[in-house]
Amino acid sequence: MSCPKCGSRDISIMAGEPIMFRCASCGHQWPALSLRPGYVKLGESQFHWTDVEVTKEKMMIMAGELLRRGSSIEETIEKVAALNQVAKLLPRIEVERLVKTAMSVYEVKPEH
Repeated sequence: MSCPKCGSRDISIMAGEPIMFRCASCGHQWPALSLRPGYVKLGESQFHWTDVEVTKEKMMIMAGELLRRGSSIEETIEKVAALNQVAKLLPRIEVERLVKTAMSVYEVKPEH
């Protein structure tokens, strides 16, 4: 671990709420980002990894259904990305990857 400001590795932990790190070289302080066990960070929120995986599965199913009905890839990406709170926080590149995977899993040809 190193200081995000100066790069020094001379770091100490400051007790308190929240727990903070302090750089001995430049004095910079920043919060220790502690995730609860089994949780992942999306945006500024934490979600249990199983909730994220269930959402991804629902996104793939939804993408397959939309593509089979004739939705364009772009329209499908937009609708799938708005599925729920977890989906809204996934990076767009992840949503695009899920839609492309759904195309191959559900053997759907893209609309031109």
